Amino acid sequence: MNLSNYSNKIQSSIYFISEMKDKDPESALKKCDKLQKEGEEANDDALIGYAHFTKAEIHYQLNEPVDFYVEMVACMAPFERIQEWGYLAMANNMLGIMSLNRGNAPFAMDYYFKAMQYCQDHSLPDLMWIIRMNIGAVYYSIEEYDDALKFYKNAYLSISKENDEYNYEEDRVYAIVSIANTYLAAGNVDAAGSTYDRAAFAERDKYSLITNLIIDCFAARLYAAKYFEIDEKLADENRLMVTNMIRLRGSLHDLAKVNKEVEKENQLLNEKAETDPLTHLDNRFGLDRRRHEIFDRAIRENHSVAVEILDIDYFKQFNDNYGHQAGDRAIRFVSDNIKKLAGKDAIYAARFGGDEFIIIYEGYALQEVFSFAKELKNNIISAHFTHEYTLLPEKIITISQGIYYGFPTDSMKYKHFLHTADGLLYKAKLTKRNCIALSD
Repeated sequence: MNLSNYSNKIQSSIYFISEMKDKDPESALKKCDKLQKEGEEANDDALIGYAHFTKAEIHYQLNEPVDFYVEMVACMAPFERIQEWGYLAMANNMLGIMSLNRGNAPFAMDYYFKAMQYCQDHSLPDLMWIIRMNIGAVYYSIEEYDDALKFYKNAYLSISKENDEYNYEEDRVYAIVSIANTYLAAGNVDAAGSTYDRAAFAERDKYSLITNLIIDCFAARLYAAKYFEIDEKLADENRLMVTNMIRLRGSLHDLAKVNKEVEKENQLLNEKAETDPLTHLDNRFGLDRRRHEIFDRAIRENHSVAVEILDIDYFKQFNDNYGHQAGDRAIRFVSDNIKKLAGKDAIYAARFGGDEFIIIYEGYALQEVFSFAKELKNNIISAHFTHEYTLLPEKIITISQGIYYGFPTDSMKYKHFLHTADGLLYKAKLTKRNCIALSD
């Protein structure tokens, strides 16, 4: 934003917000509300977008995820209209961070890759390396170390290429330690050591306390890996890798047989690619195809859509205490009830992952959607499927539901509906669970 284009009053408001959002967030939020109102009265997308974005930042630091999602999503349309690509990249990056903090790595990756696309399309190197580091961290968390290394190394190259000033030296340190740490996690102690040795961290006396602590902690881990024993998990991964290599060599002995089996397997995979094997509902691939059809049709025909995301209350406690097989039975029980609902006209359902499900309602009134959702909830309750480890008094399996209802447009499609519904689900779980949070 070019502040010189604005009056002294607005410049003063923006300065107040930037100064007070950490010290007095409530006052900063009130000032943002006034700034947003002024932007709406002046039809100024820059002010509107800035107000929503800054409110989202404040809600993030206050640990208010629902308000964070609402404000961050709201800033995107005005920023797109004025082509504020940097803010759009930062918004998607922050949405990715929040999604990952809530344990939703798939959502996080969607946001990170969208942020990276903005950086690539509009030459934003100062943001690119940050997003690459975040994507690397997601891959590291799911033990996909090759992919983690690729993004960490690209982040390091971005820092080194675009930022020669000393101010970025500590950023280089984070990237180098992340690369070395990933090598170590993958069991490649030599590569971890050589990466660390080559870094030759200069002028450590000028680094912050946290940066020096990061370096020292990694050095301790590297020393332990070299001179004591590699973590048992890493050893297991190495044994598994060797076992798979031996099996592969045995299979390749008869190449014709392998090719035939691969062809057969590919055919089977093509048939099953869009179906979840446990519930026989569509999986995320099937959902991705159908949601395009549904939302394109809704925009074309100007009819309503409601997106519901639901999960099983205290499912982790159920799974941990009854075991994974019982957990699978609970998921099938809920999915069977969802299938009955999805058997109705213009209602589609899919398994989103774990104990989460997506239901999309086409062309229904808001009250009808609520009635369907309530019917599903009541059917699950009335079955009295025992769950002794729930923290709810009923001691049966229940669900929490978040539903967003509206009329899709070219600028407000599936992702807006889904992520708003996800925020509503989170709100339902924060209040009392076994309830429906509905918004239009």
